[in-house]
Amino acid sequence: GLAPMTHQALKKGMVGDAITTVGWGRDEKDIFGKELTSIDVTIRSNKECNSHYNGSGNRVEKLAIQSQLPSYIVASQFCADNNINSNVGVCHGDSGGPSFFR
Repeated sequence: GLAPMTHQALKKGMVGDAITTVGWGRDEKDIFGKELTSIDVTIRSNKECNSHYNGSGNRVEKLAIQSQLPSYIVASQFCADNNINSNVGVCHGDSGGPSFFR
């Protein structure tokens, strides 16, 4: 899914660019990674991400999003997702991991 990431400033021209994100997050069996994994994702506009977060989930999920992202995605953040396989994304425990251009 869409994942917010913090940085100093995102140039508008970078929306749609591909980046690689790496982390030691939990795997499909909910076990913290034994190997460093990487995924390729596409940078999305903050407007698109906020629209997604605002319209997603039931009441409990919306309250969880509002508690973690009270102002949704702000200028110091960007979000990205996989545009080929929606089941591929960052995992719990990947927070703070780097994202980079190849």
